[in-house]
Amino acid sequence: MNDDAKIDPAMAAALARADELQKRFPPATTAEEERRRDQTIAPAWSFGAPEMAAVEPYAIPAEGGYRPALLVKPKGVTRPPLCVLIHGGGWNKGSIGQSIWQQNSLAAASGHAVLSISYRLAPEHPFPAALHDVDAAIDWSIAHLGELNLAPVAPRIAGTSAGANLAICAALLRRDRGKSLPSGLALFYGVLGSDFDTPSYIAFGDGRYRLTRARMISYFDDYLGPKGNRKDPLVAPVEADLRGLCPVWLASAEFDVLRDDTLIMAERLAKAGVPHSLVRGHGLTHGYCNSGSMVPKAKDIVGDAGRFLAGLPKS
Repeated sequence: MNDDAKIDPAMAAALARADELQKRFPPATTAEEERRRDQTIAPAWSFGAPEMAAVEPYAIPAEGGYRPALLVKPKGVTRPPLCVLIHGGGWNKGSIGQSIWQQNSLAAASGHAVLSISYRLAPEHPFPAALHDVDAAIDWSIAHLGELNLAPVAPRIAGTSAGANLAICAALLRRDRGKSLPSGLALFYGVLGSDFDTPSYIAFGDGRYRLTRARMISYFDDYLGPKGNRKDPLVAPVEADLRGLCPVWLASAEFDVLRDDTLIMAERLAKAGVPHSLVRGHGLTHGYCNSGSMVPKAKDIVGDAGRFLAGLPKS
């Protein structure tokens, strides 16, 4: 049986729809063209998102200016805890607008307010610009919990792909600097290592499932610049000393070059004594949260993340 026969049918339909949407635009030849295309397509994936009690835009101060953010609050919850959501996109694209379905669904499933944040993108702003922006957003969140009418508990942090990388790396940065830590991490199909020869990179890196091995190498090159260190623990957190981290929830995608990053991270967390849980996205490909409106299994996994967040301490 070939791999395609094992893909969840709804996931296959979502991939076909993504291809059809992209064919409406000329091929993107620059990062900026790709960003504009993806921004234009983004609303097509937000249908079916749960309705929120409040949707509030903010501007968060960071190095060199302010970064846009969007806070949503679920219905029926007074003073909810906060989850900060970090979008993916290989550190060089992605946006708040592409996370609407996931943001609202995570808020509804967890009973949390969810603050979707943005950060400076590579290659224009290489490492550690994005990481510093995420750290600044966490600082801002903690300082404004009362003003935002949120529960006085350390924020939880969630992220997808490169956003998952920034989530756990921000936690490590804060631990090492003696700053307050997030109270939990929810990491969806994260960029967690820099080994491009894992079994999943070899098996799925040819483009059948959209994200290629070559593309991931180019993302790292853009993010780090010519003198960057791929083994830096704040770039490849599987290389880090993970002791002292908060509880971590991880989800993989079966047909994804990054699948083994998540599996290796789960092993490293276990060795470090960090409480964690792992959900394997059987039949799914990278980026399934972006198409959760079409893929019931993706909705189920977001729901599992919501239950993890809901189970964290409320005070």
